[in-house]
Amino acid sequence: MSSMSGWFVFLVVLILSLPTSPLNLPVASTLARRAFLAQGVTAVALFDESTSPTSSTDYIQKVTQPSSSSQQEAEGEALPTYRTRTGLEYTIFRPPPSGSPPPPPYGSLCTIAYTLSIVTSPNAPSKKVCTSKNLIKLGSGRIIPGLDEGIATMRPGERRRLYVTPKLGYAAGGGPVPENFWERDRLNKMTDEMVQTRYGRYIFDVELIGYREDEADLGYYKDKTIEPEDFEKLKESMRLQGGREVKEKFEGSVGEGTGETQCQWRE
Repeated sequence: MSSMSGWFVFLVVLILSLPTSPLNLPVASTLARRAFLAQGVTAVALFDESTSPTSSTDYIQKVTQPSSSSQQEAEGEALPTYRTRTGLEYTIFRPPPSGSPPPPPYGSLCTIAYTLSIVTSPNAPSKKVCTSKNLIKLGSGRIIPGLDEGIATMRPGERRRLYVTPKLGYAAGGGPVPENFWERDRLNKMTDEMVQTRYGRYIFDVELIGYREDEADLGYYKDKTIEPEDFEKLKESMRLQGGREVKEKFEGSVGEGTGETQCQWRE
């Protein structure tokens, strides 16, 4: 009896020690997901009750009209729905406090708290997968595209609900992945179910707690461009600093019958 108990404890420890970063997907499952994404499958809106942003820009499309009062929102009526060009939809449950810093620049280390739920069919209720807190590097490519895009426009203290389509979710790879083995297994199975039903959304109730600059960042995330005028000045400066200037007008003579051109250089 004690021997069986020992084997049971060993198996439990072995399962819990499995790596937490990958989803450990079977090859057939991964190929099915890639085929699912290749066909550009997108899902329609899941709920009538939520999705909205901070401002309307060319990048964001308003899908529903906002509620006429905060009392209506408190009673559960629909908040305005917005959709980005990628298909991400979201609503702001709690706006950022007054004086909150601007959204985090790419390359920042962001602290987030989130609850992940999944809907796998049009009439099915959402199923909770996990609740967690994570430190992520924005724009690193190591989190799913939908969550990365949603956090990039949030301000500290703000809370949103993100509706992430399959092509922006775990079917394409990335994290955050639940730490618990059973939660990872649930996420894996429900993602497979989304492929089978050809429908679904990942739903993130996410709060941006704060962010800070990554001291080890090498500047790869800085999105800076140079104006044409500045570029011409840079070219001229580099030409002059070389120590030699090519004369715009060549002075020389053509040798008789040789076809050779003699050029003069000035130091």
